[in-house]
Parts: sequence; structure tokens; C-alpha cells
Amino acid sequence: MASMLWMFAHWRDDMRINDADRAWSHAMEHYIRNEDEDLPPIWRFNYGQKLFFWLMLYGGILLVLSGLVLWFPELIPWNLRWLRYLAVFVHVTAALATIGGFIIHVYMGTAMVRGGFTSIIRGEVSDSWARMHHRLWYEQVKGKSSRP
Repeated sequence: MASMLWMFAHWRDDMRINDADRAWSHAMEHYIRNEDEDLPPIWRFNYGQKLFFWLMLYGGILLVLSGLVLWFPELIPWNLRWLRYLAVFVHVTAALATIGGFIIHVYMGTAMVRGGFTSIIRGEVSDSWARMHHRLWYEQVKGKSSRP
């Protein structure tokens, strides 16, 4: 739970959906087809990465809360037994969503995006990769623009 709070505090501002993200989301088919040159410019994280962040954050919270109900069912009065049933449904749904999101995230980051796996191993990206995939962020880092 502490890691989720740290993640939220550290990345909250970067993960807000903005106009650049909305434009990018409307052109997502180009991303899926690896036509990166046809995508609108984006900041440090693209729309899909931001959705993944929110899925994992809220999914983790739901897993913890529903897991507490499932761990300690004796603390739930019998007249509130619907809460137990709801916890089972929420727990399974959140688990499937976060596991599915994680699988998609790993696939996209390693197999789908050219240069993605190398950047994970090295911990850095080339200037040309950053310019192609996160142009607004690249220009901000290079001092050519400022974030709105």
C-alpha cells in the first residue's frame, strides 16, 4: 500500500489527462500499427501509459480493500453478508483487470514498441527515440519548450 501512495504522490501530476493525450488517443490506431510518425506529439507519458497507471492504482486499492473483507469475514455482521459477496466480485474483477493490463503493458513495452526492450535494459533512450515517441517531453528536456 505504501508503494501505491508513493507512486501516486510521485507521478500524479504527470498522469493527468490533458489535450495532448486526447489528441493522441484519437490517433491510437497509428500507435497500434507502429506508424509512430503519424502520432501527435506527446509529453513524458502517452495516453495508454497514463491509463495503465490509473488502472494499477485503482485496481490495487480495490484489491487491498476487497482482500481485507475476504481475509476477515468474521468481522462482517451476517446482515451485511452482501458485502462479502461484493468483495469476491470486486476482488476477481480487479485482479483480472490488473493482470490483463500488466500483460498488455509488458507486451507493448517489449515486443510492440521498437527500442522499448533495449531502453528497459539500459534505463535510457536515445534522442531520436525520445523525439519520435515523446516529442513534447523531449523538447522540454532539451530546453526548446516549456510544459503548459
